[in-house]
Amino acid sequence: MMRQFTLITLILFLVAESICNGQNKHDTVSLLIDFNAGSTIELNYKNAVDSMMFQTSFYNFFPNDYITSVPIKFQGSGTKYLNLKTQMPQKVNLSIGFVSSKSATFPSDTLLFNINQSTACFLVPYDTLRISVDFSKKKQIPECIKYSGRWAQLSDYYKNKELFFHRSDFIGQKGLTASTAPDFISFNKVLDSLTRLELIYLSDYYHRNLLPKWFLEYEESDIRYFSYSLKISEPMLMRRMRGIDKPVPKDYYNFLNDRPLNNMTAILSIYYYLFLDYYFSMYESPLEDSRKPDSNYTTKRNEAFISHSKKDFTEYISDILLARSIDLEMGNGYITKKEYDLYCNEIHSADLKQYLERRYNKQYVLKEGDTAPYFYLKNERNKSVSLNQFEGNIVYLSFWFTGCKPCIKEIPDENHLVDVFKNEKVKIISICMQSPEESWRQIIEKYGVKSITLFAMGNWNKLLKEKYDIESFPHHVLIDKHGKIILNKCQRPEAGAEQVIRKWLDKP
Repeated sequence: MMRQFTLITLILFLVAESICNGQNKHDTVSLLIDFNAGSTIELNYKNAVDSMMFQTSFYNFFPNDYITSVPIKFQGSGTKYLNLKTQMPQKVNLSIGFVSSKSATFPSDTLLFNINQSTACFLVPYDTLRISVDFSKKKQIPECIKYSGRWAQLSDYYKNKELFFHRSDFIGQKGLTASTAPDFISFNKVLDSLTRLELIYLSDYYHRNLLPKWFLEYEESDIRYFSYSLKISEPMLMRRMRGIDKPVPKDYYNFLNDRPLNNMTAILSIYYYLFLDYYFSMYESPLEDSRKPDSNYTTKRNEAFISHSKKDFTEYISDILLARSIDLEMGNGYITKKEYDLYCNEIHSADLKQYLERRYNKQYVLKEGDTAPYFYLKNERNKSVSLNQFEGNIVYLSFWFTGCKPCIKEIPDENHLVDVFKNEKVKIISICMQSPEESWRQIIEKYGVKSITLFAMGNWNKLLKEKYDIESFPHHVLIDKHGKIILNKCQRPEAGAEQVIRKWLDKP
C-alpha cells in the first residue's frame, strides 16, 4: 500500500528576494533541490584533553531517510572537515561527546559534554559553515560554539534560541503533549501556547538581526506545520493508540484554513510535507476499514493520491509529492513495475525521473531468491560467527552503528522480536558497522541487547555495505531457512517485521 507517514519534501526552483532589514541581492539563495550539491562543516577545535566525537544528523530529501554521519574522532587541537550531501538549505543537528574521558575525575565533570548533547545549525548547499570550539572554556553546548561563514547568522539564530529558552526542546514538548493530553481542548491549549512562544521569539529576533526573508518563511513554516501535523493526526492517535474515544469539537479543524494547502512560502519545511501527507491520509482518504476489506483499495488510494497531488498543487510541489511517495516505497522494499509507472508517468521533472529510475533499478541489486552475501564476524565474546551457521532458521539482519539515533531507538523493538520468536526457528542478528568496538560493547550492556550481536571490522564494513546495498542506517534484511534473500530493505522491527517473519516461518 502506498503510504507516506514520513517526512516529504520537494523539488522547486525559486529565488527568494530578501529585501528586508538592509538585505540585498547577495542574500538570496536558490531553493532548488540539487542532487549534486553538498555542504561542508569545518570543525576547528582547541584543548580537547579527552578523545571526542563529532557527528551530524538530518532528514534527507531524496532518498527519504534520517541520515546520521559516521562519527569523526578528534583530540587536542586541529581542524576536521565533514562533507554532507545536503540537497537544499536545511537544518542539521550537531552532536559532540566523549569517546573516552581522561579528565573527568568526578561525575559532575562530564557535565560539559555527553553523548546526548546536541544543537542545531543551518547549512546551505555549496557553502562552508565554520565551527570553533575551545574546550578549555568549560562551557556547555551551544554556548561553547562559535559560527563563522557566509550564512553563519542562520546557525546563530538556533544557538541564541536555545540559550534564550534554556535549551527547551519544543518538538519534544509538543510530541509529549500529543501523547499525554486527556482531551482535545487541553491538547490545543498547550500546543498553541508553545507554538506562539516560538513565533514571538522568531518575529522579535528577525526584526533585531540581519536574517534573509526566505529563512524567515522557512522557520515560520517549520514551527507552524509541525503543530499542524500533530493536530491533524491527534484524533487518530487518541482513538487507536490511547483508547480515548471522545468526539472531535466542531471547530477543531479550523486550523486548516490558516494556510493554503498549496503554500509556496513553506517549500523548504519538512513538516509542511509531513502535514500534506497526514492531510491526505486522515482527512481526504482515511485508511481502509479492516472490517470491510477491499482488494482494490491500494490501487484506488494510489490513484486518489495522484489526482489530489495534480489537482491541488503547482507542478513543482505535485512532482515532489509523487516522487517522495514512490521513493519512500522503494526505501521500504520491493515495488511492482506497474506501481512505479503509475507515479512516474505523472512526474514532469526530468531530474526527478532520472533519480527515480536509478533508484528503481538499484532495488534489484539484491532480490528475492538470491543467495545472501556471506559474512564471518566476531560476537561480543570474541567468537567468530558465520551466516551459514544459521541455516534452517529464518534470519532477520539489522545493520547499524553506534552513533545512529534511530538505530538505538529501535533496540527495544528488536528485543521484542527476540522474545516473540524465542521458541521458533528465527534468529535476530544485529551487525554493528563503522563504529569503535568500545562503543559497541557499551551499547550492548547499556540497552540490554538481546539479539545475536556481531561486530564488523576493517574490510567487512565495505564489503557488507556493497553486498547488501546499504544506503542508510538502520538497514534490515530477511533471509529464509536456506540462506536465500526474502527481502532486502525489509520492514523495521516496529513497522511490521513481526508479521513478515511469521508469513515465512511456516514455509519449507
